[in-house]
Amino acid sequence: MFGSISAPPPMAPQTPGDLMWY
Repeated sequence: MFGSISAPPPMAPQTPGDLMWY
């Protein structure tokens, strides 16, 4: 998880934001 999200979900859906979380 390489994102500036304070608390990203354990299993994020296939979305553009998912690339930021992982």
